Amino acid sequence: MLHHARRHASDEESGDRTKPLGPVKERLLGSVSHRILTLAPCATLIVNGPVKAMKQIPLPLEGPSDSEAAIRFLQLKPFHEAVELTLMTVLPWTEPPWPSGAAAAAAAAATEMLEKQTEFIEGAAERLCAIGYKAHGVALLGTAPTMILQEATTLKSDLILMGTRGRKGITCFVLGSTSHAVLHKTPCPVLAFHS
Repeated sequence: MLHHARRHASDEESGDRTKPLGPVKERLLGSVSHRILTLAPCATLIVNGPVKAMKQIPLPLEGPSDSEAAIRFLQLKPFHEAVELTLMTVLPWTEPPWPSGAAAAAAAAATEMLEKQTEFIEGAAERLCAIGYKAHGVALLGTAPTMILQEATTLKSDLILMGTRGRKGITCFVLGSTSHAVLHKTPCPVLAFHS
């Protein structure tokens, strides 16, 4: 598929989710879907079942570079019908291991960071509204894959649109990949663009 995409310079590559390998084999060998997602030179649609009309789409963004890449991609008008985009950013959060007095200070710092992330995500939503999309932003606390999947389920999403950096080799093994985690547990298709 990748050879075909490069040779024909296609705008989009699609693949079906494959049978799960199990956590150890998948981490060591990778899956076909994730290799396509990582190596394809174009936007990639991974489909896990019948495709329905796409109306409700969460768009997780990690920071300004993701936001810029998403806006560039969406300026190409990849959807024929109107869609509603829920831009989301996830601030990692765990309970601090120190005494409870310090926990209050950590919670206050998290609240301040969450406010800044809310400003960022609402600004990105405003930019998408300016180019004709219905969009709103939400900032959440938690782990990115879990919160993305939870939001997709809550919204009854038709598609998850997300950027991917295409980590390879040891960095993917050690650091993991949000797109990889989402891809293998998603309740709907995933459309990934390079950010």
